[in-house]
Amino acid sequence: DIDCKIDGFGAMSLKSEFVRKA
Repeated sequence: DIDCKIDGFGAMSLKSEFVRKA
């Protein structure tokens, strides 16, 4: 996943992905 590749954007991307998945 992109979040895994980018540690900095990981937190932001993770939240965005969680909202998209949910």
